[in-house]
Amino acid sequence: MTKRQEAADRNQAGLERKIWHASLVVGFCVLGFAVALILPAYGVYRQTSRDAADIRYFRQVLDTAILISHERAPANILMSTPPDDQAAARQALQDARHATDQAMARLAAPPLPAGGDAPGDAPGDAPEDATGGVTGDGRARPLPPVALFRRAAARLRSARRDVDHIAALPPGARTTQGVQQAVLGMIAARDAFQDAIVIAIATSAGGSHQLTAYETVGAMIVDLRDYAGRTVSHIIAPVIARQPIPVADLADSDSARGRVLELRRLLLAQRGLFADSAAAPALLDTIQTDYFGSGLALLDRVIAEGRQSGQYTIDARDLTRRYVATMNSIEHLSAVFIDQIARHFEIRRQQALTHLAWISIATCASLLVLGSLLRTIRVSVLRPLLVARAIIIDLAEHGSQAPLPPLGPSHEMHRLSEALSWLRDSLREREERTAVLQREAERDPLTGLWNRRALDRFVRARARGADKRGACLMLVDIDHFKRINDRHGHAAGDEVLRHFAGLLKSWLRADDILVRFGGEEFAILLMTDDLDAATRVAQMLKAAIERTAITLPGTDATLRVSASFGLARGALRNGGWDSLLKDADTQLYRAKEAGRNRISIA
Repeated sequence: MTKRQEAADRNQAGLERKIWHASLVVGFCVLGFAVALILPAYGVYRQTSRDAADIRYFRQVLDTAILISHERAPANILMSTPPDDQAAARQALQDARHATDQAMARLAAPPLPAGGDAPGDAPGDAPEDATGGVTGDGRARPLPPVALFRRAAARLRSARRDVDHIAALPPGARTTQGVQQAVLGMIAARDAFQDAIVIAIATSAGGSHQLTAYETVGAMIVDLRDYAGRTVSHIIAPVIARQPIPVADLADSDSARGRVLELRRLLLAQRGLFADSAAAPALLDTIQTDYFGSGLALLDRVIAEGRQSGQYTIDARDLTRRYVATMNSIEHLSAVFIDQIARHFEIRRQQALTHLAWISIATCASLLVLGSLLRTIRVSVLRPLLVARAIIIDLAEHGSQAPLPPLGPSHEMHRLSEALSWLRDSLREREERTAVLQREAERDPLTGLWNRRALDRFVRARARGADKRGACLMLVDIDHFKRINDRHGHAAGDEVLRHFAGLLKSWLRADDILVRFGGEEFAILLMTDDLDAATRVAQMLKAAIERTAITLPGTDATLRVSASFGLARGALRNGGWDSLLKDADTQLYRAKEAGRNRISIA
């Protein structure tokens, strides 16, 4: 390289460094501004995604709590039904239990058995490292402590066993104490699960205060439904036994009613949180009419009858069905309210995502504008000359394959582009002439087949390819070829070689490689590692050679020849070609030593 070229390289490097330094400084300024906008937006989006995921998880917890409460109604009906008439009641209870088990399974715990009797299958037996799914931002959702599930599952199994035991007894053997024990067991299971609701709200504490308020109100609605059910559950045992209601049961029912009234007062105080739902205010009015009107009136009537004589005008089954029906609006309110919360936080998440997307788009657009300006400067001032210099170097190093990008719209750059294009065309013509000479150098002029140099090139290309399979090499030598030259002349020998080459070519596939290896010896590279198939090809070629008569040039005389075959199989990679060639040559030598006109296989 001359001193002028070295100086030009230094100047070019200096100009490029200056431009890139300026570009980096401006780019970092824009990126810093973008980060200052994007990070807060991403934080909001991440928080809203967590809130939406927390609501979805919280709904699963509330649904499970409601289903545990649901089991009390079909359990009460089953315990008040004679054994010979329990088919429908037992099926209803099994369906309720199955729904509870599925809900607890969705909280990352194995389902409870249908009868609740098999140990080790309860949600409480979940592994300590279990997780409750993945939140919207990809973090693992922790389960409430496994001990809470174990306690709730154990209480639920025990209560189910008590219910099944009472239901199996004749009506006369069902004591008030036994029924009450089963009912209190179901209530205890629900109380045990209450801690899971508290933990679910606590795990959302990192979210917004609004989320915590919404979840607290949702839990209050579920508690309202549960305690409304308890008011009748506490007196269901004497109703089933057709006995007066004990004072202790009346006290428990009154306590549950007091909790119901307190929850109603608290919910009405939070009425503003229902403003986003058109159905919620109407449901609050329906609850007031259905449950606090009809439901409590029915309960008061039954309690009054139980206080006096125990001669009830309604049996336990009808009482349970009618009373539960008055609580449907409470369950509907719970579903509507949770749906409202989920929609609210999903809308917030979508809004945060949209805001983040717009900021990102604006940032990308700013960077694109900046890049476009810098590119225009480079194209107008420096790039045409630098590109022209690079093209000349590429043409010198890579020939006509070097690309010719446009140098610029000016007249001078256009003329320079024409000169470079002419130079590349000249190089292409020279390369094409060189390629023709190379092909001629790799062809046998007598037979028109590839020669050994071409075979070596094919093998190297094959060894570099993705196909790792081996190949079969067949060396074929015309028997007693020297006699043909001695008796009939070299013209006849040349005709035999041409005819022999054409015969071999006609029997081979297009992807098989046939070369004249030297003299009267030919090589056939079969692109297969199936030695049996290669042997069949050799047998067909041998038979075709034996039955073919060659007409000598200038005469009507014909000549028949035979050939010896050496066949081997091997790899082409990692030096395998040399071993394959040596094995095939050894087999060809053995075929000749054994009397010629035969096939020897490695």
